[in-house]
Amino acid sequence: MAEVKIEEDIEAVLDTYISDGSIQEVNREVFKGVLFSVVTHPALLRCYEKGLKSYNEREILTDVGNVIIPDRLVFYPEKKVIIIDYKTGSEEAKHHSQVLHYANVLGSLGYEVIDKFLVYLGDRVLVKSVGHSKQA
Repeated sequence: MAEVKIEEDIEAVLDTYISDGSIQEVNREVFKGVLFSVVTHPALLRCYEKGLKSYNEREILTDVGNVIIPDRLVFYPEKKVIIIDYKTGSEEAKHHSQVLHYANVLGSLGYEVIDKFLVYLGDRVLVKSVGHSKQA
């Protein structure tokens, strides 16, 4: 998902993955379906619009010197941001904690986190909104 910023990126990303051997041509439609399900999901649609400032897998240094790497950050005017983290497998509490930690770090940097999502990728795409973090 790191290379997909908008829906129009899907075909080129798949071409790259097929040419470098990451996926086989026979699996193209399966991967295309998953990617399309993410970028067109009603809860996420606004996160994949053209013209948005977004960063995928960008390192952020925390105030205590640790590095976090959220899967996707989508920035809006007035220092507002949406966090998206992609997962495979089953939902786990630690996934929620991880996203809440990202939100706390971004909040400490002066951003207003307006939404936080976990996106589980598998046979079907499951999008979970992550609850609010504790206010300091």
